[in-house]
Amino acid sequence: MAGSGRAFEFGTVGFFDNLASYLEWLRVAEDTGYDLAGYGDTQNLIPDMFVGLTAAAMSTSHIRLASIVTNPVTRHPSVMASGASALQAVSGGRFSLGIATGDSALRNIGERPATVDQLEAYVRAVRGLGAGDEVEWNGRTMRLEWPVEPVPIWITAEGPRMMDLAGRLGDGVIFGNGLDREVIEDNIRRVEAGARSAGRDPREVEMWFLVKPHFAPSESAGWTDVSWTLAASANHAFRHSMDDKFVPAELQPAIRRLIDGYRSAEHNRGGAASHNGALVEDNGLLEFLGRRFLIAGNPADIGERLQMLGAWGATKLIFPSIHGDKVGYTRRLWREVLEPLR
Repeated sequence: MAGSGRAFEFGTVGFFDNLASYLEWLRVAEDTGYDLAGYGDTQNLIPDMFVGLTAAAMSTSHIRLASIVTNPVTRHPSVMASGASALQAVSGGRFSLGIATGDSALRNIGERPATVDQLEAYVRAVRGLGAGDEVEWNGRTMRLEWPVEPVPIWITAEGPRMMDLAGRLGDGVIFGNGLDREVIEDNIRRVEAGARSAGRDPREVEMWFLVKPHFAPSESAGWTDVSWTLAASANHAFRHSMDDKFVPAELQPAIRRLIDGYRSAEHNRGGAASHNGALVEDNGLLEFLGRRFLIAGNPADIGERLQMLGAWGATKLIFPSIHGDKVGYTRRLWREVLEPLR
């Protein structure tokens, strides 16, 4: 199994509505020992991704940086490749471009997500431009006419076709469809199969898993505390399809109701009157989504669960800092849970 027997690598991603707070958090992430820090791309909810990550590159010295994640709709491939390559130069080779078909960035401006085939064509174009090659896009040939820097491309994969694409084409993959053993092992198996089908060594593909730990007196209390982020995970993982994603048939109508009612303008934002959080509880999905997407409990409980993930092959873990005191949470997670695992 890919990843088994290897040391953990820990990443974190922050969502901030101002860059000063983001950079304060980022410096804490680097100083405490995280291996990777990410920034999202949802222009209506947080400042521009390339501005944020350029500031990050200039404010840090060694932590790896990644977009978690961008999309193929809001930027022409030449714009994406030019920005990514420039950022790679500024960061000294520390940047990876995480990309998916698109969610809140597109829904908030009335655009549709890309198809898997469209994403594949886009990734190939961005990779070619980033290698200094001439590529064709929409009937036109183009090249970046300056000394470009190649950038690893990580594909976010939550369904079988995206996992196959990540294995065939990605330098890395970001999984966000759950933390059950059957889910993790199926994810790894599908990406490995995709890599082999393209004549690649599966070990060439970095496999990162999004993990949401939450400090709480109990699992169930944790689910209720952050039900809004469970809604966000369900919306990401199941919006396009629930096929082959280990969703019980009897829960699928409730999940569809959640997705239909999801407010992208409040994506991954909580509070006492959270509309998206209420969708989880009102549709009877708290336990299913809580067990699937959240690791809640005291530090020992969280550490034990992370060790289980590692045993199943998930050793590269990305922890979102999405609520409350993000700087304090990032420090506490490192000090009480992650550092002991090192």
